[in-house]
Amino acid sequence: MRAHALTLTVLASWLTFTACGGESDDGSGGTTSGGKGGSGGTTGGSGGTTGGSGGTTGGSGGTTGGSGGTTGGSGGTTGGTGGGATDGGADASDAKSDASDSGSDASDGGLSIGALRFDGTNDVVNLSTAAGAASETAFSSELWFRSVKQTGMLLEVHGGGADRSLYLDAGKVCFYVYTPSYSTICTTAATYADGVWHHAAGTLGAAGQYLYVDGASAASAPAVKTSAFSGDTGFRAGYGYIGPNGVLTYFAGDLDEIRVWSVQRTASEINASKSVTISPTTTGLQGYWKLDETGGATVAADATTPAHNGTLVGFTASPSPWISPGAF
Repeated sequence: MRAHALTLTVLASWLTFTACGGESDDGSGGTTSGGKGGSGGTTGGSGGTTGGSGGTTGGSGGTTGGSGGTTGGSGGTTGGTGGGATDGGADASDAKSDASDSGSDASDGGLSIGALRFDGTNDVVNLSTAAGAASETAFSSELWFRSVKQTGMLLEVHGGGADRSLYLDAGKVCFYVYTPSYSTICTTAATYADGVWHHAAGTLGAAGQYLYVDGASAASAPAVKTSAFSGDTGFRAGYGYIGPNGVLTYFAGDLDEIRVWSVQRTASEINASKSVTISPTTTGLQGYWKLDETGGATVAADATTPAHNGTLVGFTASPSPWISPGAF
């Protein structure tokens, strides 16, 4: 009888082992009820932690997918049948953050919080600064704009006249310098009033007169190295003369990240910092209006020291002209 009982015990154990499966990673069951896989495994299966009805990290219940993984699966803790998608989104966010930090050599690597909307009727921002502050021999201005209006002033040096202006003219982006024989350079394409954010920069100095749009050189006049206009007591955004002896025109659209420099910026410098906020102590930076205000604010703060805050004229408080998000 003892021999028969021992035989039955061994047979019962063999049958139990066979029913539960005999390979740890065969996908159908593990040594301990599906060790790294299987339909009911400790670390896998349709309720498992890591595996699936297939392999260690796959199958119908894998960690990064499957129908029942802890971090995926239709019964998983995070995600659905493609478990891992949540982490993928987080990775994308991290990548964006990393991209922002890529310009941190001369920046704080941040993103634009907001922008300022102009109605095209009577909105203008007067950006005052010390007399003669806009250098006639080394100058750069840059900003982001978005508009569907074909013509409008973006930014000009102002005071008893106008000079070194960035503007839209019949869908083209232009940069004008008073020489005094007038030098206007414009993009060939007339496609920039398209309702999409674009970056524009105009530079003047020993290298000549240059216009950059979205980080690429768009037009140049290498022989023009200085301006003959010295009545530059300030800057003006959203309103000004379109070209030499042009018509005073308002801008309809959005502006963001206005920067004025006392140095001629290079293409690589412009590209490196155009899509990140920058340090207000960056060498050569004269004025930096982030346009991140909110509500009924009537002042556009200058981040540089001493600050030359801009004054909003013509804007209505409701709805607020301050919008979010910004250009980048």
